[in-house]
Amino acid sequence: GIQQLTPERKTAWFTFEVDRVPVEQFIRALKLKQLDITPELMQQNFKSVELPVDWWQPESLGRQTFFTGVNADQTFSLIYNAEVKKGLLVITTMLTNQPLKR
Repeated sequence: GIQQLTPERKTAWFTFEVDRVPVEQFIRALKLKQLDITPELMQQNFKSVELPVDWWQPESLGRQTFFTGVNADQTFSLIYNAEVKKGLLVITTMLTNQPLKR
């Protein structure tokens, strides 16, 4: 995985290989909804930042849908290909601006 931190948010990008059952459990536990991948949603959810890594290739999974949802202050976007047991996950956490402790 790789992370990016800004004053407003922390974003983490992950690639993974796992059987289908844990992915289904994750989707159900977080109540993620399935959406069609459009160029706009691909850009917004998976490619809004150009990552300096060659392994981030959401199109390579060959999917036409993805899963997304919000849980507390985190947004999840997931693409998974059960045939090859590979997936990509983006987690964005909104940060609260709290005074620094001295």
